[in-house]
Amino acid sequence: MFSDNVGNIYFACGTCIRKMNAATNVVTMAGSFTTGGSANGVTNIARFSNANGACLSQGMIFVADSGNQLIRNITFNPQPQVVSGAYLGIGTYAGITISGAVGRTYQIQSSPDLSNWTTRATVLLPSSPYLWIDQNPIAGNKFYQAILLP
Repeated sequence: MFSDNVGNIYFACGTCIRKMNAATNVVTMAGSFTTGGSANGVTNIARFSNANGACLSQGMIFVADSGNQLIRNITFNPQPQVVSGAYLGIGTYAGITISGAVGRTYQIQSSPDLSNWTTRATVLLPSSPYLWIDQNPIAGNKFYQAILLP
């Protein structure tokens, strides 16, 4: 972990390099949270194996990629990218993906056992598919469903 002269903090996180600004906005500069390896490339194409140290020197970021026995140099020049569906594996978030009628209202419910359902939110569907993430998950709730309201 290190910081630059404007207060940004940088982290080497095993398979990725992340940057956090003073407003706590975090962005992945290079690598992937889910896939390690060894590859040079822009943003999520780069791969690291046990990146466990980084430093800033003369405007360049150097990363100790110990799993690949390399010192890597990365640059960060964000470019607009076409976004496809989110890569979310099962169990990585508490929520539900709704594929339905845009502009219609859906009631989102949760249950610990598929028998007893509790209303968690009512959503006017802004797009389809739409990812709703439970901002206040309750321990024990493992199932979610969305019901189209009349």
